[in-house]
Amino acid sequence: MSPRNLEKMYALLEKSGRSTPIYGLYTRDTNNQPTYQVQFVDEIGTTHYTNEFISPTNYDAYEIAWWLPYKDDQLNGYKEEDKRLRGSAATTFPQTYGWKIDGTPVELDSLTIKLITYFFTQRKFKPPLGSQAKWQERLGLFLNWYKIWKIKSLFASPRDQITWLKLMHRNLYIPPNPEDNTDESCPFCHVKFNEQHLSECKELIDKVWNPLLALLHSIHGIQPDNIPVFITLGQISKDEVICKHLSVLLFLAWRCVYAEIIQGRLENKKIKYSRAYHRAISMTITRITAYARRKMDIMGQKEPTHLSQLKNTSKTS
Repeated sequence: MSPRNLEKMYALLEKSGRSTPIYGLYTRDTNNQPTYQVQFVDEIGTTHYTNEFISPTNYDAYEIAWWLPYKDDQLNGYKEEDKRLRGSAATTFPQTYGWKIDGTPVELDSLTIKLITYFFTQRKFKPPLGSQAKWQERLGLFLNWYKIWKIKSLFASPRDQITWLKLMHRNLYIPPNPEDNTDESCPFCHVKFNEQHLSECKELIDKVWNPLLALLHSIHGIQPDNIPVFITLGQISKDEVICKHLSVLLFLAWRCVYAEIIQGRLENKKIKYSRAYHRAISMTITRITAYARRKMDIMGQKEPTHLSQLKNTSKTS
């Protein structure tokens, strides 16, 4: 039997021994005395108020087990509140909490087809051990590959993610100088223009990576232990990688930087990394805005903080 809190719903069993529970909202009547307002539960578990009130003295109160369809979307405000009553928590099985899929804690009412499919596909995923060994050798630090390969994005499209994923797999082609196919040097640093150099090039650091790091720090306080490792693989520390809400910035930065390099090489033009950075910020705003419009009616609601900061950055830079 649980302690009773006002304006909370309980499963009620008569002290006389009645086995079928009724459900009531613990509240106060017009005389400020505690009472239960009986609830009608329909076929799908939605509760409805009735005009019947019963005395608490005749009933034992028990916690209720609830089911929240699309729980995460409800908690984030993308869907209206929708609670389905399942019964007394003490006698309801299965409970929504306490479950794991391949070691990852999950709640049953948070599972969607997309999330279940992700867990199944991850079982077939085989990490590229050769690429991992090469990055480990070149970067010389502990790399948490388990978390690196789990980096996802809430906003970036599959097309946006191709460039950075190719870089992680060490499969990103850097074309040579169109005037001399044997010239594979960076046009700014005059050293070999390879995948590792993309996170170490002084021009790229000044025009793209430093502004991006400053933006991430201002938005979420991100302070990587090792900047080249973070830029290349998204690892903030040995136990943390960039989250799915902010990874769009890295995905789009790599996409735009690579597009600028390819355009410069193919058309024999000067590479302007500042243009790539501004393009990445602009695309990020577009992706977040599109996501917000799909998920909620933003009319009359405050603009998301991250989006406001990105727009201000775009205007001042």
